[in-house]
Amino acid sequence: MLFFGVFLVSSTVKINADPVAMVVSFLITGTIYFFPTYFLFMFTKNVKSGLRSGNEDQITVGFKFLKSWLQYVGILLIIVLSIYLLIFLLFGAGSLLR
Repeated sequence: MLFFGVFLVSSTVKINADPVAMVVSFLITGTIYFFPTYFLFMFTKNVKSGLRSGNEDQITVGFKFLKSWLQYVGILLIIVLSIYLLIFLLFGAGSLLR
């Protein structure tokens, strides 16, 4: 499916992009978005099963996955905001030099 997407984009849009770079960027993006989705899935699966069976240990495991999701999203947010701040500072400093 990934290669079909690369083929579709490269055949319909006239861009001089390297297909290997596109595949690598899709893989990196997919890897970044896989983990929060997995953590949320495991949270809902464990909590739902724990609530139905009355198993508190399974609910606890589910909330550990929620904690992992929150940590991952928080770290990702800090990274993205720091990149935005760095870009803002670089372009601000560049505009002051003119």
